[in-house]
Amino acid sequence: MILFFRKIREKLIQKNQVTRYLVYAVGEIGLVMIGILLALQVNNWNVDKQSKKWQTDFLVDTQNELEKDKRQLEEIIKFQESKELKSLELIPLLEKPIPDKKDKIDSLFSYLSSSNATFFPNVGVFENALFAGKIDLVENDELKYTIMDLYMRSYKRLVYNGEIYDERYDLVS
Repeated sequence: MILFFRKIREKLIQKNQVTRYLVYAVGEIGLVMIGILLALQVNNWNVDKQSKKWQTDFLVDTQNELEKDKRQLEEIIKFQESKELKSLELIPLLEKPIPDKKDKIDSLFSYLSSSNATFFPNVGVFENALFAGKIDLVENDELKYTIMDLYMRSYKRLVYNGEIYDERYDLVS
């Protein structure tokens, strides 16, 4: 193809047909521009395809992390409800101490002071997206800002409250 155009150019120059050569040159420039524009369009399609794939992967991975967090929170709620029941069982025993209930009191107190359940959210997918600057690839703005609010505000507050609770729990223990 290049040889074909080269031969045409040489013939036009040899015959001293400057006007035809200029028309030919403009046509060749136009072909090059069309080629560049097509290459750019293909590149844009590839970038869009990669962005959509990243967005899908991000949302699926975020959903998986949120499901893990939900299970963790459900376990913490069960644990705290169990501690509440044990506390309610312990209160009347402490109000009217009975010597033969000492073992029961010790057992309940031991259970209540043995451990604490703290929430540790899964934030890897979100933080990777945030640090890579790809969070803006999420097209649904409402969803994007809801996810950002959850991770950057709500989770941070939960972790902070958990740290305060752990400190107070350690003091009481």
